[in-house]
Amino acid sequence: MAVLLYRNYFMGADGGLGGLALLVAASGVGTVAAAFVTPRVTRRISKQTWISLVLLAAGIIEIALCLPFSSPLLIVGSIPIGFAAQASKICVDTIVQEQTEDAYRGRAFSLYDLLFNVAYVAAAALAAITLPVTGRSPVMVLVAGGGYIVCALLYLRARGPRTPVPDPAMTVSHRLPAAAATADPTMMGRTHTCADAQT
Repeated sequence: MAVLLYRNYFMGADGGLGGLALLVAASGVGTVAAAFVTPRVTRRISKQTWISLVLLAAGIIEIALCLPFSSPLLIVGSIPIGFAAQASKICVDTIVQEQTEDAYRGRAFSLYDLLFNVAYVAAAALAAITLPVTGRSPVMVLVAGGGYIVCALLYLRARGPRTPVPDPAMTVSHRLPAAAATADPTMMGRTHTCADAQT
């Protein structure tokens, strides 16, 4: 949509390659900001809640700032939308990393990347089929913004409890009794025999 808008709809200083470059740069600012903000926020709230919040904000901003089809508003709106996309991706990557067993983590990330790329290509194909030549489609803006909002609400409703990060000290303390329970009784007897011989 953005390519068509800046090529065929926005004219003068607002349109063309210069306007599209500003849009991409603004989205990049949001992406970089998410990389700094997300780790700090998710120390205070769960990743699942943060995903829901950024998706909800992205949906509202998508409709409010993109629906007027003004180049300055699109550029401003691309900052929080880029922020939401990167923040949610960071959280999803971290959740997969934390909650997937080592034996299946590589396959989980492969499937996750495949689904992301398929969805990206499918969205581009759908836009090519449904959008007008100018790229101006209020219906598509409403669908995109509503999709963000619906996903945020569904995810917030379906999310599970926050998974605590295991404490290394507690992990070691739990492993020690297990190691003692599986120790060879004959070796333990030899240890006591040596100790008794020394006394």
